[in-house]
Amino acid sequence: MIEKLNEYVLKYSYGGKSKMSLNFKVSDREKFDAIWTLLNSSYNEESGWVIDYTIVDIYDEYAIVYNYDNRCYARVNYTKNDEDNTIALGEFTTIYAMYVTENEKNALEGLRAMNGDNFELIDEKFSTAMSETAEANGKLESANSQIEEYSTKISELEGNLTTLNTEKETISTKFDSATEKVTALEAEVTSLKEYKAAIEKEKKLAVINTYSSVLSEDAIEDFTNRIDEYADEIALDKDMAYALKKSNFSIFN
Repeated sequence: MIEKLNEYVLKYSYGGKSKMSLNFKVSDREKFDAIWTLLNSSYNEESGWVIDYTIVDIYDEYAIVYNYDNRCYARVNYTKNDEDNTIALGEFTTIYAMYVTENEKNALEGLRAMNGDNFELIDEKFSTAMSETAEANGKLESANSQIEEYSTKISELEGNLTTLNTEKETISTKFDSATEKVTALEAEVTSLKEYKAAIEKEKKLAVINTYSSVLSEDAIEDFTNRIDEYADEIALDKDMAYALKKSNFSIFN
């Protein structure tokens, strides 16, 4: 009785005016019967009661059906009109059943859930991912090429640095050797100067000694204290001779 009421729209009118209307939506059983009837238009006496489709399952906007003639499954979109309790079929899309394990089923459902509940988007996203991967690989290859180029330059610079360090060590060794020679020469020069000064002093002392008997002790002491002021014995001899002349001029007569 309830299913029969769903076929009608009940309207109550008062005084010729519509007061209230009740719309009974199509039940699941009626959806099944309506879709099945639309799918099997040849199921009548005239056509020999031919059944083309069986319904596997029904969802809110589409039904899964099986075609006996083609031996394949299809997804059939449908629309329902609650105003006049009618159903119209839409696009047919061939689908395929696959036998998978529970783990494979869960993986497939996870993939579909991540792609807008549509397996078709997987290929699109996979292509995008592959394109991005190819682009990333290209960048990586370019980066590796640059790294190799930089590594080569670094190796060259390290080789140059090694050469420079070797040259530096050679120059440092030569510099140290030259420094040692200069130090030795300076020591030799100093020794020679000291030797020369000693010889010159002996000559000057010899000059002073020649005047020790003719000049006063004070004069001899004064010339001895200033002996280093004279460049050589000749200059000293000249001053001592002049001092002698001043102190005892008669010695030259």
